[in-house]
Amino acid sequence: RVRSSAASDVYKRQDFISRLTKLLPLLYTQARMLPEIEELDDYGMLENPVTEDDYNFILDKATNVLGRHNDYLEVFVEDMRYSEEPIICHIAEGLADIYQDLRNCAAIYERGIEEHMYEALYNCMENFKLYWGQTLLNILRALHHIEFASLTDDEFDDFNEGEADFNYEEAVSYTHLTLPTIL
Repeated sequence: RVRSSAASDVYKRQDFISRLTKLLPLLYTQARMLPEIEELDDYGMLENPVTEDDYNFILDKATNVLGRHNDYLEVFVEDMRYSEEPIICHIAEGLADIYQDLRNCAAIYERGIEEHMYEALYNCMENFKLYWGQTLLNILRALHHIEFASLTDDEFDDFNEGEADFNYEEAVSYTHLTLPTIL
C-alpha cells in the first residue's frame, strides 16, 4: 500500500516523537548518574566543534518533522512570573541546543587530550544543571502531551496506526500549574 505524503509526514512525526520520548529520559538519567565534577581553577577557551550550519541543520530537520507541533508554552522560565503574555518555546530549538552542547563535549572528548576532556565534561554538566536539563524535561513534557494527552480515543488509535493527521492548532499550555516558591 502506498502512503500519501501527508500520511508519510505523520508517520515520520510519530516515529520521531516516539523515539524522543524514549531517548530523552535515558539521557537525563545518564547525566544525573555522572559523578560531581570539581570546579576548574583554570579555564581554557575550548573550541566548539559544532558550527552554526550544524546547529541549523538539526534545527531545520526537527522543525520540518514536528511541523505545527513544534511550539509549546513554557512555565518554567523566570520571566513567566512577571509576564501577562505566554512564553512560546520550540521543541526543535531545544533539541538543537541540547545536541550542540553534547556534540561539542563528545567531539572534544574524541581528541583524547585529558585536560580538554575534563573541561568539556565540566562545561557540559554545568550547562546541564543550568540549562539543558530543564530544557530536556520541558521538551519531554510537551512531547508526551503531543503523543498522548492531546488525542481522543479514536485519534489515539489512528495515531498508533500511523494514519492520523489530527488537528493540534494550539500550543500546549501549562499555565494552570503553579510553581512552588522558596521563602
